[in-house]
Amino acid sequence: GSLTSEPGKGGGRSVEGNLTNTGTLAVNTNTEYNGAGATLTNEGTIVIANEKALTAPAADKVINAAAGNIEGLGSGKLSQRTGSFEQAAGKTTGTLPVVLDDLALSYAGTGASTIALRGTSTLSGRPSAGQTLSLQSTSSENTSVSAASFTNGGKLVLTNAADGDANSVALALAGGTLTNAKGAKLLVEHANGGSRTIEGSLVNEGTGAVTATAAGGQTLRVTGSFKQAGKKPILETTVAGASAFGALQVTGAATLAGELKLVQVKPFVPTVGEKFVILTGSAVSGTFKKVKGNKIKKAPAKLYAPIYGASSLTLEAQA
Repeated sequence: GSLTSEPGKGGGRSVEGNLTNTGTLAVNTNTEYNGAGATLTNEGTIVIANEKALTAPAADKVINAAAGNIEGLGSGKLSQRTGSFEQAAGKTTGTLPVVLDDLALSYAGTGASTIALRGTSTLSGRPSAGQTLSLQSTSSENTSVSAASFTNGGKLVLTNAADGDANSVALALAGGTLTNAKGAKLLVEHANGGSRTIEGSLVNEGTGAVTATAAGGQTLRVTGSFKQAGKKPILETTVAGASAFGALQVTGAATLAGELKLVQVKPFVPTVGEKFVILTGSAVSGTFKKVKGNKIKKAPAKLYAPIYGASSLTLEAQA
């Protein structure tokens, strides 16, 4: 069957109590799920129109179960604050179809999905291939997500929401370790500012990228140790200006291996001898087997050369 909320001429639209959707829930106007102490289980399709939202301000639990699909058209989204959200075998489609704030997110399945997690939240389980988890601060709050040690198998992003804020994002592992698996991606984005921190250690077996824009650079702070491990780990950094480049700041030891990949942002061209400290640690050991993207075209400086120090890794523009 189908359950549809329509605009009409005003007044609120809400659903209260336990709801299991095995058909189609069509949200064509802003709608609330006021299921205080109740559970919304999606085993069908939830379609949310562009610029509209299905908000769950007091839901106890939302489950995106097997055969479920939460589809946000344009900027349409399911927005939940407090309680818990379980990403099981269901999927999500759209630009940012699920936005969660101040709650407990659990991954209990491998359904392809894109989820934004904000505020003071917790994470259990792990993103798998085809799943994107974006930890986002907003203009009104920093984001701190607590989790035990886990392995990221999908795409994990530390960034800001797209509202011009400059607040910070932290993944609090209580001294544990985030392992970025082979084929997975860990992206640290500049966006609009704010710090990016992993409170624990980081082992990168996939692609770890610290990006920058012409407006400024971004630094990933790791309070534990950092290690490039596995067969083909890639550490990627972006160079967009003299003070606009991605960097990794490690409190403990850093062990290098695999590939260093540089992404150069036009129109910046370094001068010969210009240096960029892209990694620091209490002790830096190992070297990169390959450096990719470091050639500089049509400039006096011909390449970015890595200089390995006892506690740092520096790129120097050389002729």
